[in-house]
Amino acid sequence: MTSEWDETFMQQTRKERELQYSPSKWFTRISPPAAFVEHHISLLTKGSEQAKQSLECALNISYGDKPLEKLDIFGGQTLPAGAPILCYLHGGDWAMMGREVSSFMAPPLMSAGIIVIVIGYHKAPEVDMPEIVCEVKKAMSYILKWANNRGSRSVYVGGHCAGGHLAAMMLSVDWTKELGVSKDLLKGAVLVAGVFDLRPLVDTYIGDPLKLTRDVAWECSPCRHVDAIASLSRHRKLMAVMGENDTPAFRQQSIQFVEALKKRGVPVQVKDFEEYDHFQINENSWSEYKGIANMILSKD
Repeated sequence: MTSEWDETFMQQTRKERELQYSPSKWFTRISPPAAFVEHHISLLTKGSEQAKQSLECALNISYGDKPLEKLDIFGGQTLPAGAPILCYLHGGDWAMMGREVSSFMAPPLMSAGIIVIVIGYHKAPEVDMPEIVCEVKKAMSYILKWANNRGSRSVYVGGHCAGGHLAAMMLSVDWTKELGVSKDLLKGAVLVAGVFDLRPLVDTYIGDPLKLTRDVAWECSPCRHVDAIASLSRHRKLMAVMGENDTPAFRQQSIQFVEALKKRGVPVQVKDFEEYDHFQINENSWSEYKGIANMILSKD
C-alpha cells in the first residue's frame, strides 16, 4: 500500500536532508546564513520586549517544577473572562530561541481581544523529543484548566516551525479524558510552517541533539497520529500558514498534512504567503494576516 506521506527522504543523503531543513541557506536577502538567523531573532526579540513593556502581562508563571517550565500571559487581567486564548509555541529546531523572545505577536492579537499565552519549554540537547512533547502537554493542561476556571470560550494553540509541530501534537490529545474539560474548549490551531513528519530529521544536525531514532521520530510525529487528530478535530478550526519561498521540504510537510486531514473530513484553512520565506512568515503573518485573528474571534 502506498504511503500518504512523502518518503523520498529515505533515498536522500544526510547532507541533502540537512539542506532541506536549513531555511537560512536558501535565501539571499541577508547573508551569510548565520546573519539571517540573527536578524530573525533580533526582530522577534525587539517585538517581544516592546510587548512586555507596553502590554498588561504576567510573566514567568510556572506550570511545572523545572526551570524553563514557565509561561507568560498577555491580557489575562484586562480582557474579558470569556475572551479567546492563543497559546504560542516558539520555533528554533527544538534547540534555540525561547519564551523570552516569543511574545512579538501579542500586541496585534491582544488589541483584537485575544489573550496570548507564550509557552516555554526545555530544549535539546538538555532534553529529548519525547520530554519536550511531555512538557508542552503539561503546559497545555495548566492553560486549559486556567481557561476553564475563568470561563474562556475557546483556546487555540499555534506555533512556527518546531512550534507548529508541537502545536499539532497537542491536537492528538483527548483533553476531555485527560482533564474533564469540554471537548469544545480547545477550539483549533494555527500551524505556521510546521514539521509534521520528523523522520527526515533522523541522523541530521537537527535530530542528533534530540536523540531522534526512527521509532522515536515516528511516535512523536503528528502524521503518525493523524487519525486521532482528525477524530478529535471534526468541529475544530484549523489553519496552516505557508510561504511561497519556503524550502520544498517545509512546504511539502504542510501540504501533505493538510491533505491527510481533509481526506479524513477535517476542513483546514490554508494561507500561502506570496514571496515570503520561512522566517518572514513568522515575522509578519500574525500582524499582517487578519484571517488568524478573525478565525480565533469567530464564535461559529
